[in-house]
Amino acid sequence: MSVISASAVNWGFTSNDVLSNSMALFSTLAGFVLLGIAIAFAPRLITLIKSAILGRSSSR
Repeated sequence: MSVISASAVNWGFTSNDVLSNSMALFSTLAGFVLLGIAIAFAPRLITLIKSAILGRSSSR
């Protein structure tokens, strides 16, 4: 037996509100995470492309 019935508690938001707000927060942060990953791997990718181009041109 519960002291407070479940229907008597009103939180002011529903589970759908929590889910939609958490997904909005996640989608906002996801862009910054992808930008950080791109910045971290950009020098390696540039080095790879330069070495591929220089390796191809020196073999001709």
